[in-house]
Amino acid sequence: MVDPPAPASLRRPIVFTVAARYVRPLAVALERLERQCGEARAVVVAHDGLPPLHRWLLARRFRGSPLKLRFLHLPLPAGHRRQPHHFSPAILLRLALAKVIEAPVFVYVDADVLFTGNPAALDRIDLEGFTLAAAAWHHPRDLSASGHGVLPRYFASSLLVIDRARFLAEGIGERCLELIARHRFDFPDQDALNLCCGAWQPLPEGLCLEMADQGAALADEPVGPLLLQFSGSEKPWHPFSRHPCRRIFRHHLSRTPYRFFPPGPADLRWRSLGSRLRQWLLRTAGWPARAPGDATP
Repeated sequence: MVDPPAPASLRRPIVFTVAARYVRPLAVALERLERQCGEARAVVVAHDGLPPLHRWLLARRFRGSPLKLRFLHLPLPAGHRRQPHHFSPAILLRLALAKVIEAPVFVYVDADVLFTGNPAALDRIDLEGFTLAAAAWHHPRDLSASGHGVLPRYFASSLLVIDRARFLAEGIGERCLELIARHRFDFPDQDALNLCCGAWQPLPEGLCLEMADQGAALADEPVGPLLLQFSGSEKPWHPFSRHPCRRIFRHHLSRTPYRFFPPGPADLRWRSLGSRLRQWLLRTAGWPARAPGDATP
């Protein structure tokens, strides 16, 4: 039996943070979210300066849909440091969302996801006594390189259900930004959130499925999870990508205003492009894409 949708007053807003380089995956995430939504839902796109063309294209595409789309311009934190090359500075905006999103509980989602289920499941997550809910890792996270030791409990930050009052009362956003300013983390905001937020609970198992960044192309979307998250530095929209969701992503991209948009400069960085081109040439020549022990590009 399918659970009935929550009343409008209990539907939690879904918030994305995005830079221009992620506007194509954002359009796909919104397209899939629209198809999975059976009722009206507030959706906020927080950005640090998304060009007017993109805001206009997305607003026109989702006008009259169940998604009540709103764009929110937020400045990047003062004095923020340069992030690792495969991260956008816009990841830091999620640390300021609790100050501007007025709902008691809201949902943060990365832009590089694919909704495969109805988000009404997120309205039923009980946060009583916890600051947030997130997908738990099944192994510890070693942060010894930054002087913080090993975290036995660790969560991914691609999908967060956040209690706004607790997040603000504990000063988590400010504490995370201070940590990021002092230390160089591999996953800046995710590592900082895990260090600063001890009162978290795991989301139901299987709600969020992380997809490996290489593998045979999937013919259909997996059945069961609420959303697929494109983890790793190789994404399904990258040229020469071997991501399992590359065909599915292109199919959904064709239903957005970005179906004819070429890859942007950020998708053609020499380091990432060179790695993918090397893998493509090896496959073409009949060699394994990676030798044992090779690092993920």
